[in-house]
Amino acid sequence: MVSDLFLPKAAYSDVKAKPVFQRVLLHASFWMIFLIYITIDVLEGEEHLSHVLIVNCFYLISTMAGVYINLYIVVPSFLYKGKISLYIFSFLLLLLLTSGLKVYFIESLVGSTEIAERGVIRTYITWFIQDIFEISAISSIKIARDWIKTSNKLNQKEKQQLEAEYKFLKAQINPHFIFNTLNNIYFLILMNNPKSAEAVLSLSNLLRYRIYDFDDKENVIENEILCIKELIQLEKLRNDDQVKIDFDVEGNFEKHKIEPLLFIPFIENAFKHCSASGSLKLIDIRFKLEPDEVHFYCSNSKTDSSAYYPSLSDKNCKGVGIKNTKNRLQLYYPDKHLLVIDDKADTYTVELSIRLK
Repeated sequence: MVSDLFLPKAAYSDVKAKPVFQRVLLHASFWMIFLIYITIDVLEGEEHLSHVLIVNCFYLISTMAGVYINLYIVVPSFLYKGKISLYIFSFLLLLLLTSGLKVYFIESLVGSTEIAERGVIRTYITWFIQDIFEISAISSIKIARDWIKTSNKLNQKEKQQLEAEYKFLKAQINPHFIFNTLNNIYFLILMNNPKSAEAVLSLSNLLRYRIYDFDDKENVIENEILCIKELIQLEKLRNDDQVKIDFDVEGNFEKHKIEPLLFIPFIENAFKHCSASGSLKLIDIRFKLEPDEVHFYCSNSKTDSSAYYPSLSDKNCKGVGIKNTKNRLQLYYPDKHLLVIDDKADTYTVELSIRLK
């Protein structure tokens, strides 16, 4: 049943575990090196090492707080969203906070020769300027890494999209379907069958959609369903009404947009297998629209199609259209679709749900 496919949206996500231990070890190593650097930098002969380490530990903790708040709160909230002014304002507020924490904790808890010599205000200004460079420099490492990763992903996605579109263009029209349909239309014309004109019009509409309309960015699901209706009419002509077809559409699809020709390969596959089956030839096609999701169900009776179509056993040509459709679903609806294919001895069933927003 189609209702079995209506899973919660969490089912669309595939969360990958992150190597937490490696990240913690890497960060800890970096901050340890940073602590050693600032300790060597300020250590003087007349000061005790333990006192310097305590002061620098407080300094380190406030710097770490500034870096992580900047990287995981301020940068994602403002910088990555293009809100530059808000980011600069928030970043300066963060620096005021981290510098103030340094002065407060170090002066109040352990005391510092530097604060005593320079005074609180001058020390606060000095550490504020240091925080500008230190927090910015440390944060820039991850920001640059994120930028490189994002750039690589965009380049990879663009390559995948070009490859998918190229394969899509090659596979969007099945020449065998066209030749067989034209042959059937030819015999209808010879017999003066009134269905011949209707068949020519259906073929024309189907080819127009598959050649031109698929590139329309405003494509709506209703157009896809109309194309499927034309396909069903032509398949009925090819199969001489030997296949029983149940076709049902539930919901108003007029304004919902979708990438074109995502469902048709599954329906063509259903007719292909059904044509190869025995006396029982059944195809069940259903669409259901929910507020933000479209659900598609297609089932057909079948036998071992390779017995009827030996060429289908060739692994190089088997399921090319469906494979391309899977690639397009992954490209245009990553983590927003769920495809379930159940290939049994006597039936072949496809269930596809796509989240539209």
